Amino acid sequence: MNVKRNRKTVFIDARLVCDRGKLDAQRLAQYFTKNGYEIVQHPRKADVIIFNGCGFSKGIVQTGLQEIEQYKKFNGELIVIGGLPDADKEICQHIPSGKFLSHKNLGNIDLFFPTHAVHFSDIEDAHHPWLTLDKTTMRTQIKSLCYQSSLLKKIFVTPLDYYLRHKIGEHYLILGNPFDFPSDKTYRLRISWGCTFHCSYCAIRNATGNHQSKPFEQCVKEFSSGLHDGFQTFHIMSVDPGGYGRDIGSTYPSLLRALCEFEGGYQFRLEALNPAWLITYQKELEDIVNQGRICAVSVPFQSGSRRILQLMNRFSDTRKIMDALQRLKTISSEITIATNCILGFPTETNEEFLETLEFITKAEIDMGIIYPISLKPGSKAEMIHPHVSDDEIHRRIITARTYLSEEGYHLFTLPGNGIIFGRHN
Repeated sequence: MNVKRNRKTVFIDARLVCDRGKLDAQRLAQYFTKNGYEIVQHPRKADVIIFNGCGFSKGIVQTGLQEIEQYKKFNGELIVIGGLPDADKEICQHIPSGKFLSHKNLGNIDLFFPTHAVHFSDIEDAHHPWLTLDKTTMRTQIKSLCYQSSLLKKIFVTPLDYYLRHKIGEHYLILGNPFDFPSDKTYRLRISWGCTFHCSYCAIRNATGNHQSKPFEQCVKEFSSGLHDGFQTFHIMSVDPGGYGRDIGSTYPSLLRALCEFEGGYQFRLEALNPAWLITYQKELEDIVNQGRICAVSVPFQSGSRRILQLMNRFSDTRKIMDALQRLKTISSEITIATNCILGFPTETNEEFLETLEFITKAEIDMGIIYPISLKPGSKAEMIHPHVSDDEIHRRIITARTYLSEEGYHLFTLPGNGIIFGRHN
């Protein structure tokens, strides 16, 4: 339903968030469009400015606050959403309107727009990430043109995609699209919100809330719609996908089995599967992988040290994790295994750091991301001492780059000294 009213304008910035945040931005775009707004590509032209900020690390939080200061220079009403409000409890002091929403409260945006005839809950979940077409700088203008023009996309974007597939691997988007790449051929199916776990270093749960599964039938319906639209690659995504169904009388493997019953040559990428769920559902997941539908799975083991994993409040039996990953490779030699690791967790010794690097090679990890620890104020991890010094973290980053390079991985540097590593099978 499109509502006829005076055309107001909205600008939406989701450059700093992950694909899950970009799905939220896409859904918001639909929300405003259905209520008669025009999407504009410059905040100067906007009546409403939506900034989707991330609280993943101190560096990203600081960048987000800098962006807010820039948006305050424009006349549009500024609303900050995402993980940033929970990462910085004083965020409201930076927002003239005082309007901000975390992921778990996104539906409350209706309270800011009480005259809207279409409510946020009326908008279906998005399946393609929002691309911020921002014309405030020359760089973003060129990027916008490449996204909008099929010819420019073929000239610039297609070669970049080929390069990344060759260097990192065919399924590099399982890493969460760190290059902000316009992946038109991937259908994203979000199956839940929130998280089951309480990792000592993480602020995501504060922003996303308790785990909440999307209805089973709705997941199947959305998948069927993607198939009908011609998609062959499906990215099953969530903060905590393995926890799916436990609040609605189902399970993650049950959903995957239902999706695998459809005919066609489609395949799945499984995002962010906590090792605890990999072990809990090991036999069922192995049976599903054996069907040949799973092309990639991301298992963020975070550390190769049992002691550090215990301090992180994560599943800590590294032997079981490695055995499960190796078994997946035995069942399907073509499957891509991805991961995320944290470097420099408080009290981590150099020997424990090296255990993480050795785990990557012994477990036959194909690609992944290594991030230096970013301690969240007030988190349990922040209260663990001693902290690893910045100089030591820098030294370990250099060691990691050298080690992975010698093991045949291609390396890319992320903001904040993160490392993407990968090798084409």
